[in-house]
Amino acid sequence: YQEGAHQQVCGTDWRNTFFPISHLCCTDPNSDAENSFATRSEETQSQEATAQVQIQQVVPASGTCGAKADDQLFSPEMGKCFDLTGNWWENKIQLITGGGAGVCVDVWENGYQEGAHQQVCGTDWRNTFFPISHLCCREENTAAAQLPIPASGTCGAKVDDQLFSPELGKCFDLINNWWDNKIQTISGGTAGVCVDVWELGFQKGDHQRVCGSSWVDTSFP
Repeated sequence: YQEGAHQQVCGTDWRNTFFPISHLCCTDPNSDAENSFATRSEETQSQEATAQVQIQQVVPASGTCGAKADDQLFSPEMGKCFDLTGNWWENKIQLITGGGAGVCVDVWENGYQEGAHQQVCGTDWRNTFFPISHLCCREENTAAAQLPIPASGTCGAKVDDQLFSPELGKCFDLINNWWDNKIQTISGGTAGVCVDVWELGFQKGDHQRVCGSSWVDTSFP
């Protein structure tokens, strides 16, 4: 982190990289990158200790968990569990990985901590041995039982064969994102979950809502 060659790209253009990349930060170009990182350091701490706190908070543990179904990749957020019941991923996952040293993924067949169980830690990909209904991504020294279980399922959005699984309870500004104006079908993912989309901005322009597990064509960009 902050060692060796450095490259910065601002705005929406794509640029080729000029060297192998080990660390990456996404920052507001109008703010100083150092100051935009919250730290817990005390004013009396040395600069070296302060920098160490920044690195610990900004650079995550190497990798995140992963799950694959054919050419589709799901990257579960660290410290969370996912109920896949009624979701596109339910019973489809073929490969799983912890994604990094000290990170584990746990999967179950018939419910959270019910039925067959498989755990994979570290960076290797492993074949799954049963249809998967629940998944947790955690640090190796954290028990899966300590992690929260979200409401069943997550929303979904598709463009051709690409799948976006928005996190429950969050909104996403897609302007200048790869998904901007491309989404073709949407789904709440499961019973009791809805996805809302707008055309011209958050709560602006045309609005469409889909609840439940059905996939519905979008009516506008």
